[in-house]
Amino acid sequence: SISESSCSIVVGDFNLPKIDWSYDNASPINNGEQTIGDIFCKLVDHSIIDFNINLDFQRTKPVKRKVYHMKKADFEGLNISLGEMGLKVENTGDIDQLWSSWKDAFLAAGKDHIPTRTVKDTNSPPWVDNKVRNFIRKKYLTLKKYHQNKTETRKRKLRELSKIVKLLVKRKHKEYLSKIEKSFSTNPKVFWSYDEAILHHRSKQSTNITYNGIMAKSPAKKAELLNLYFTSVFTKPSSEINGDEVEYEDISNVTNIGQLQVSVQEVNSTLEI
Repeated sequence: SISESSCSIVVGDFNLPKIDWSYDNASPINNGEQTIGDIFCKLVDHSIIDFNINLDFQRTKPVKRKVYHMKKADFEGLNISLGEMGLKVENTGDIDQLWSSWKDAFLAAGKDHIPTRTVKDTNSPPWVDNKVRNFIRKKYLTLKKYHQNKTETRKRKLRELSKIVKLLVKRKHKEYLSKIEKSFSTNPKVFWSYDEAILHHRSKQSTNITYNGIMAKSPAKKAELLNLYFTSVFTKPSSEINGDEVEYEDISNVTNIGQLQVSVQEVNSTLEI
């Protein structure tokens, strides 16, 4: 017997060499003129290849994570701790080290006064409650029975349950939106739960970037690759202008940015280099 989760996937290359399938984009083959390239059907020299693949889907297990329980936080004690700490760090000249020191001190104070709790990331939207899940289970149970024995009675029951589920989900969604609107000013967490549920699929998309054949996956590598691209698009200094001939004011002794003075002539000279 074939599982109800089996599906049919239609694939084919369609002879489109200009498409880079790894980036989902294509290079234009004309500039808008009516050419043979605009007739899609004439580019295909074979029939569509049809594969029937049986797939066994499994629900993703909820991920447990710890979050701050802000409702039970001791904000008065946190303010006192932060006031006594001062959050002053020794100036070492390294911005990364300064940020890490300040962040560690701040999070340590928060850990002492804000408890944590363990939550699970669910696989269903927040407006899908137990009542909706119950009808969904009934629907798929009826669907499974219908595949085993396709009678008119089971077919009618399946249609009725499908209609009930569709209307129920629509009503629950509408009620949830109304709840968000009423509680947004007092409890914005409901809105952000909705936002996360709507945009959940975007987090699954790949965020890798590629430039000049180099692929970057980590944030640090992405920053380096973006910096490489940005520097490549700027015009290089002209060899006809000697930057050493431009006179600049010595700012090595300036300790306060408010003491800096820039003239129009200095700006024009810098832009011309």
